[in-house]
Amino acid sequence: MVRIVLMFFCLIWHTQVVMAQFATVHISKKEVVVKQGIQVKVTAYSPTWFAEPLTFANLQVEGAFIQSFSKTVPGIKKIKGKQYSTLEFYYILFPYREGELTFPELTIKTKIPKEGEYKGTPTTLKTKPLKIKVKPNPGQTGQWIVANHLTISDHWSKDLSNLKVGDVVDRTITLRAYGTLPSFIDEAPVAKVDFANIYPHAPKFFDQRTDRQVNGKRVDKYSYLLEKDGEFTIPPVEVKWWNPSTNKFYHKKLSQRKLTVNKNEDLASLQYLKDSLNSYNIHDSEVPQVKESLIEDRVLKIALIALLLMLLWYITFTVFKLNKYIKGRMEAYSRWRKQHLLSEKYAFKQLMKSKNEKDFISSFYHWLLQISMTGEPTTSRKITEGNTSLTVELDALQQHLYSSKKNRHYNLNTIKKYLFNWRKKAKDTSKTKNDEGRPLKDLNP
Repeated sequence: MVRIVLMFFCLIWHTQVVMAQFATVHISKKEVVVKQGIQVKVTAYSPTWFAEPLTFANLQVEGAFIQSFSKTVPGIKKIKGKQYSTLEFYYILFPYREGELTFPELTIKTKIPKEGEYKGTPTTLKTKPLKIKVKPNPGQTGQWIVANHLTISDHWSKDLSNLKVGDVVDRTITLRAYGTLPSFIDEAPVAKVDFANIYPHAPKFFDQRTDRQVNGKRVDKYSYLLEKDGEFTIPPVEVKWWNPSTNKFYHKKLSQRKLTVNKNEDLASLQYLKDSLNSYNIHDSEVPQVKESLIEDRVLKIALIALLLMLLWYITFTVFKLNKYIKGRMEAYSRWRKQHLLSEKYAFKQLMKSKNEKDFISSFYHWLLQISMTGEPTTSRKITEGNTSLTVELDALQQHLYSSKKNRHYNLNTIKKYLFNWRKKAKDTSKTKNDEGRPLKDLNP
């Protein structure tokens, strides 16, 4: 009987140890239609903290495209009164065929200190596979776009009220879809016309994702070669998309456009001169004079047109270069800002700004994670090596947060001061080394 009781308590203890750290997978929807995005959130839980970044194998899901988001979000959560440190990362799946989709089991490796200890222990976390039902398009044929929102706009290269036969007019149609991949945006249906030939160009796709959302843009260009003169109407262009949030179809339309195509006066004058020369009996001596006058007029006209084209080209080139420079500077600042928010330097500033113990400990381990991701893997044990005072202060803080014994005193400002001095020393030391092995790599690029 005693042996059975002991085995029962050992089983309970073993279960508690196993469940001390775990990982979960949450999907936004279990039933979707083809091309509908599914957000997948993977969360790793630790009763202490994560001594190393999470590592896992390359994920593949049969029957779906995967978009991963590299940003890992740290946090603190309580489950049944127990506090856990968490790391979250995201995927978005886009199924491209109907049927059943399986999000597979994930194997996540990291190092997690046991409760009451400070040295990370190699740990493997596993998630459960999930089933997702992919339904066919709801009675839709032809164009099929699944998005939360969509916009359409067009631009014409010339004034449509002042054209002539032989002109080439470029039309650019831009589709912006939110919540889908750029490659999933179908071409807008452009109708043929009887007064011009339409020549489509190769489409361009732009990935415009954010930290947690996939967005895309498609740009199509069409060249209209005008072959008839008169008053004409370009038919409207309508696009439809399915909003998975409301389970409804929506429409956006480009209105019809009126255009006026005039006769080509240059072609008409040349033909008139040719007909006149053939119709009338003109002396040979008079013909060269007529031709010479015509040639002089045309040379002057061509010279003026060439001058205007050169001036227009110079202005366009200057504006293009200026716009490209401004856009480049803005993109460079955006990239710098994004990298800065993920840098060790920014994480350390947030650590120094923390006001209470919970904010401090969360910022502290986020800072350690950023150091490990940008340089040599670094743990709290490595930082406290040779610094007994910092070790004592951190131990007291850990005891205050994770232990029922709260008889030891600590000072957050003192810990911040020690960490500031350690970082300064590490920064100075890294200046004398090569890139490999530098603990604060991003501080000395």
